[in-house]
Amino acid sequence: MIRRPQPVPTELTRGFWDAAARRVLSIQRCRNCGQRFHPPVPVCSRCHCEKLRFDPVSGLGTIYAYTVMTEALVPGFAAGIPLVVAAVELDEQEGLVVVSNLVDFGGTEVPIGARVEVAFEELPDGGGTLPQFRFRDELIA
Repeated sequence: MIRRPQPVPTELTRGFWDAAARRVLSIQRCRNCGQRFHPPVPVCSRCHCEKLRFDPVSGLGTIYAYTVMTEALVPGFAAGIPLVVAAVELDEQEGLVVVSNLVDFGGTEVPIGARVEVAFEELPDGGGTLPQFRFRDELIA
């Protein structure tokens, strides 16, 4: 059995992955100007402050863009099962985009602007927790 890739936290990303292990989506934020960043950065690009921290966010957002992968190009993903990878703009800040995949969705046509929420997947063997997204209930209903 081929295992899915597992997160490898670095000093820069550890706050993100530690929060995910607690099933919380945390995004890096500048302590000086409040700008949020994802992926994490070593220095704020707005005010050049080095004092950054990870703060919880709502986990709510909007589909900004997406692609559908139909070939298993990465070991651990099943061949023949489409993987929908979405860029999700989080509600907390315009232009704050997290790229992940959509879960609990059997289609391949994703409506741009659809509302989504974070969902967490525990990887086997203590391999970490992945933040992913799923459509909000009001869209599915």
